[in-house]
Amino acid sequence: MSEIESWKVDEWHPDWGNSQAELDMLKSFCRRLVCEFSEINVTLIDVEEGYIKVDIFLCERKIAELYVIESEGEKKFALFDEDGGPDIPELRFDRFEDGIEWVKMFVEN
Repeated sequence: MSEIESWKVDEWHPDWGNSQAELDMLKSFCRRLVCEFSEINVTLIDVEEGYIKVDIFLCERKIAELYVIESEGEKKFALFDEDGGPDIPELRFDRFEDGIEWVKMFVEN
């Protein structure tokens, strides 16, 4: 979890949104995720200005990507399974519990 606390991103141009707010959201969910599943590892990827994501690994296998998105004027999370997923290839959510349940499908399979 200490790795999560060291995550940083540069400030973006205001047109791209608030980088610190998005980073704080990603950190909050990832803290909860790694506490829930000891076999989960997370890595912040600062792709480019206005675009950060977290790669989520089960042991050494990448299972998903986590983003913050704008949906109906609100910031929400999006989890994307790049392998086509067990049941739901993408999940948009604002409650941590919904995201935890989605990741749980991978951990239990």
